[in-house]
Amino acid sequence: MRKITILLFMLALIFSLISCKPDETPILEPEDITVEIQEETVIGTMIQVHVVVGIEIETLDELLEITLSIASQTYEKHFDMIDGRSFTLRVYLYASEADFTANNNSYGNHLFNINQSLENPGLSLGTNALKLA
Repeated sequence: MRKITILLFMLALIFSLISCKPDETPILEPEDITVEIQEETVIGTMIQVHVVVGIEIETLDELLEITLSIASQTYEKHFDMIDGRSFTLRVYLYASEADFTANNNSYGNHLFNINQSLENPGLSLGTNALKLA
């Protein structure tokens, strides 16, 4: 009798757990952000990229992710020109084209080192001067 009671209890528990619905909290998908490169210059061993971010940024993490993506794409673009030499890459971020025209660096800038040393080749983080507008 005891085994039958335990079996019925287990079956009731299994059916009650099966009928539970999972929490239907929507999962937010990452949003693609399109930025517009206004100016890209190479002077000696310095690469400067001026970028207008078309949306309002809410956190410094979002700005950092944008600058890392821009730096990576710029490094790949100029990889053959760099050819193992040391370079500095500075990414300037602007909230709008008007800020770019007025030279108002609204989101700050981020400096990256390229091929800083033999122990640290490739793209590496430098000075982070990003700020929220």
